[in-house]
Amino acid sequence: MFFLLQLPNSTNGVNKVKKLSFKKIENRLLGLKPVSNRLEIKKVNNKIIIDDSFNSNIKGFENAIEVLMSYKANKVVITPGIMECGKKASEINYKVGVLLGKANCDIFIIKNMNSKYIIKGLIDCNNDRYKVYDYFKDCYDIAINNYDVILIENDISDV
Repeated sequence: MFFLLQLPNSTNGVNKVKKLSFKKIENRLLGLKPVSNRLEIKKVNNKIIIDDSFNSNIKGFENAIEVLMSYKANKVVITPGIMECGKKASEINYKVGVLLGKANCDIFIIKNMNSKYIIKGLIDCNNDRYKVYDYFKDCYDIAINNYDVILIENDISDV
């Protein structure tokens, strides 16, 4: 669990207030169950799926990519971008494209009104490792058969 890297720094305050040992805090944290579709790591057919399909913002997207990049394997991101952005949709999804453009992985974009902004960010990063699909199921089937680690990122209704 990635949060354990920061555990020594985070427990000092809890330790002082609650008088709990580092080991007791660690054991309780290790017993926590992940929330479904929120950076949830699953194993399917010997593949690792990082399911962050519930919702996202630019910082959450960045964190999910960091988790994906921690794996030394053949990786892909499946995303429609960040959906409910209102007037900032173009700006936010361009940033998504730039984040993805700097990542060392393939990108499957689920076609929607934000796709062109993501693609612009990718192109501005000289990244051509993307494909656009009409439906999640189409790209998921390809991903599960060809990649070791799959990040499913944001607002995918048919997961």
